[in-house]
Order: sequence, then C-alpha cells, then structure tokens
Amino acid sequence: MRMTDEHCNEENPSWPADARAGAAAPRAGEEKCRSTGSGVSSQPASVDRGASGRTPMDESSGDGDLGNEGHGGEGPAPSHSHTVQASDSPITVPGWDEYFLGIATAVSARAKCMRRRVGAVLVHEHRIIATGYNGAAPGRPDCLEGACPRGRLGYAEVPAFSDYDVPGTPGFCIAIHAEVNALLFATRDTAGCTAYVTDQPCPGCRKALAAAGVVRAVWPGGQFDVDELVDWSR
Repeated sequence: MRMTDEHCNEENPSWPADARAGAAAPRAGEEKCRSTGSGVSSQPASVDRGASGRTPMDESSGDGDLGNEGHGGEGPAPSHSHTVQASDSPITVPGWDEYFLGIATAVSARAKCMRRRVGAVLVHEHRIIATGYNGAAPGRPDCLEGACPRGRLGYAEVPAFSDYDVPGTPGFCIAIHAEVNALLFATRDTAGCTAYVTDQPCPGCRKALAAAGVVRAVWPGGQFDVDELVDWSR
C-alpha cells in the first residue's frame, strides 16, 4: 500500500526523511491531487481570499448577481443600457405667438365666468410682465356664485359683444375683463407691449389696450396692430 502525506502527495520510501518533512523537492502527485477535487486549490497564493478564506468574486461575473435571480442563475443577467436613443423626429419648439397664446390659455383656467373664460398675457420683448383673467372685483361675489346678470343668460338671449355696461339690463356684466386686469396688475410700463388673449378683445378692451400703449393684440383667430386697435371699422 502506497502512503500519502497530508497534502495527498505520494511518499517515496527512497526519499530522505528531511525531504518527506517538507524540504523543496518535486512532488509527482501534486497536480493529480489538485485536479481530482481533493480540496487543495490551484489558485495562486497571491490572490486575496479575504477573511473568510474564499476567493473574491470577479465583478464582471454573472454568478451571484442579484439581477440574475430571475434567470435561474444561468448565464449573466441582461445588460441595462443607459444610452439615450436619438429620436428620428427633429425637436421643434413653438413660435413666440403660439407660446404666449398657450400661456394665456392656461391663465384662462382661473376665470370666474359662466359664459366665457378669457386669459390675457402682456409681453414686452418676449418677457411676461402681467397676466389677467375675467372675474368680479377681488373679494366680491362672482359669476360662478350667480351674481352676474349676464352670466345667467345664454348667447341666444344676449349675443357676444353686446353692451356689457348698463346696470339693470339683462346684458350687464359685473366682471373686469382679462385684458383690463392684466393692465391693472402690470409690473412695469406697458408701452410697446403685445397683448396675447384667448379671444378677440371687445371694443372696451381695445380702447384700454391702446390707451396703455399696447402696440399689438393677438388672439387665436387674428390680431390687431397699433392702428387697428382703434379702427372701429374692423
């Protein structure tokens, strides 16, 4: 029966005792013992095994990856790319008129009127200086509370642009219009401004805009320049 040492190396009876005790000498069975899964690692001694004595896992390996649990541990987990794909369609931005009319539409959501909700934006050199929407004076009952005679009637009874300002008549309106509210709360001089409104300004608002130095009024269906604001044939 052949004898092996504690490292699974076959002892040669002809070796001197000091060689069997660990002196540097060839060990014919060493590679065979490693390849048969005897528990002796062939990993170079320079690899840091950590405190547990286990070889650190390669970061690029799929084994032990938490993202691989759903794949039964077979093969690496699918890679997750962070590359943003360029769109085939070119990116476009709205023109200035479209942009500010969109903002006026957002402003109109605050309007307090049963018939028509209007928003207005005053712009100077592409910068907004005021916004306004139609509604009663601050702190007063408004159209949504039933306080406006005009708001209780439809367009068949009171047409658009009919007289707003005669108290006691069915067409009387208690609201301050969006354009006028924007002028009242402007943060700077309004001379040279453009007014963007969700509806065509009424005659009274046209007069107010012209008096405040507004040079252009724009709404979704058209516009007035500085002269057209006070051209009553239009």
